[in-house]
Amino acid sequence: MSTLNLTLASDATVTTVPAQQVTVAAGTVEIEEIIDTPGSNSVEVSLADVGRVKLDALSDSNYGNPGEWTYSEVVVAATTYLTAG
Repeated sequence: MSTLNLTLASDATVTTVPAQQVTVAAGTVEIEEIIDTPGSNSVEVSLADVGRVKLDALSDSNYGNPGEWTYSEVVVAATTYLTAG
């Protein structure tokens, strides 16, 4: 089974739920799971060392049809989440 990863150019600090700040080291971050929930028009991922996060770029008004996203779009959306500050 292949693994989906993203690469951070520098460390990123994010706030998780429950509210805790986590610093993710620069380098490769594993996307452990992609959760597509059509009923709530959301796409979430489970990121190693971070946990589960909603990808705004693929959710709510940005949500198309279930499974319509590509792995590349998920990687970009997850990277944007991590680097948005």
